[in-house]
Amino acid sequence: MSTKNIYDKDTYLRTAGLVLFFPAALGALFLLPSLRAMDQGGALYQLAATLFVVILLGSVLLWVAGTLIRRDEARIIALWDIFERNVEVDLDDLIASTTYSRAEIERAIPLINAQEGAFFVLDRQAGRVVHGRLRTRSRVNENCPGCGARLAQEVVADLSEGSVCPYCGAGLELEEQIARKAQLLADLKRTRSDRRLQQSPSINIPLFIFLSLFCTPVAIAYFVIKMNKPGVGKNA
Repeated sequence: MSTKNIYDKDTYLRTAGLVLFFPAALGALFLLPSLRAMDQGGALYQLAATLFVVILLGSVLLWVAGTLIRRDEARIIALWDIFERNVEVDLDDLIASTTYSRAEIERAIPLINAQEGAFFVLDRQAGRVVHGRLRTRSRVNENCPGCGARLAQEVVADLSEGSVCPYCGAGLELEEQIARKAQLLADLKRTRSDRRLQQSPSINIPLFIFLSLFCTPVAIAYFVIKMNKPGVGKNA
């Protein structure tokens, strides 16, 4: 089972829905008949019945909202798995062989990159997604250890390409390349951390629970608007 996670809100919403549903359902089944007999179907019974109905409807809405978010998360994680297995992914091939649209892929990449250990680059011009952690380059200037010539070197994060002097053919020391790789990956990690801090949360869970219980139509409208807002990420 995958341990990847994009959202937290799906768990919160589904849990809140279940926590509210079962007490309300038990109350409606066992308390309302007794209250009806005591109150003779009066105002107190009507108020209690209305309250139970509102809570039941609100709890169902919370559970459905959490389930829809979890379904969206599952599709994003499936994309993440595809990107992880390939250094480069052609967008046209991906769209042709799956049910993803280009818009959905472009929306998913920032959400994936906001997670720890993920870094993928969308090259719109080339129409591909590149595994940035493996292919990211860093340019450094230094002297060749063999002939002393001043060189502008590119270091790839996975060290799949060695660096050699174009004048004498001498290569850089392996220890130096490993040190540069470590620095490059540290820079990538800081960049991902910055993106995580900059991402704003989408659905306000307490507000949505309140609206679900007391104003269901507004809660539905709020949920639809927030889910369709681009660039939203994982709640802290």
